[in-house]
Amino acid sequence: MEVKFEIGTLNNAEGKGIVRKFIRLQQEKPMTDDELASAVEHECTLSRADSKAA
Repeated sequence: MEVKFEIGTLNNAEGKGIVRKFIRLQQEKPMTDDELASAVEHECTLSRADSKAA
């Protein structure tokens, strides 16, 4: 089984000025801007152009 993940960082963790890393699991591939705009358009009253502008 393949596990997809991305490594993120938190700057100034705990106010000590250090950078901490964490792993975020990805269950599916990330959406493109066009896919996200289309999904928003289908779920609410915003148009594709409105969601891209926002």
